[in-house]
Amino acid sequence: MHQFTSRLVRGFSTDERVEILQRLWRVAMADGHVDPYEEQLLRRIADLLGIHHRQYIEARLAADRP
Repeated sequence: MHQFTSRLVRGFSTDERVEILQRLWRVAMADGHVDPYEEQLLRRIADLLGIHHRQYIEARLAADRP
């Protein structure tokens, strides 16, 4: 995953990377259930994208709003 996320880190601002994570959360939530493996994967992606824990939580909460 590092080869993909490192390109995003170089090419996008922090706000844009948080928005990408928010969209990934929406995909994970699309079936009405977030599997623990999905959550673990998104946490790992957030770390690789250089997203702080607070931003990770905010992205999740924003994705859950209609």
